[in-house]
Amino acid sequence: RKGSVVFTVAGTGEWAGSTWDGKIDRDGWLRGQWKSSDGQKIGQWSARHIGRRATATCVRPRCEEGFEWELRDCSTAPSSGPETRGERPKVGDKVKLTKNYMNHGDAATGPLRPGMVGTLREDDHSSYPFYVEAPSGATQWYMEGAIK
Repeated sequence: RKGSVVFTVAGTGEWAGSTWDGKIDRDGWLRGQWKSSDGQKIGQWSARHIGRRATATCVRPRCEEGFEWELRDCSTAPSSGPETRGERPKVGDKVKLTKNYMNHGDAATGPLRPGMVGTLREDDHSSYPFYVEAPSGATQWYMEGAIK
């Protein structure tokens, strides 16, 4: 299929033998589903090319609500995102970067700068769920915790 990918993880460990498939969406993100080798675990994932960064920073499984991806050891943990601290931003809301936005993916390379107010255009509940439009019209997907 044009614009799609299917692969199986080799080696040993929790992800060995898992199968991943996906396709490129309109926004340039590669999104799909994964399944553990025993078929007991199933989930979604998303990725995008972000230059020379390590693979672990550009491929992130989507976690169940209330959990987040722990990059350090490629695992999941209870979320400390905004859904556990207060109301989740809604499409159309005005948003800005949080104080610790630099700890949330590649938010620092996006079009929003500290103090700027953008508009939330989409929320797909993925690992980078918030599609934000900056005052300049430029857009980017942001992780939970990067905007409020």
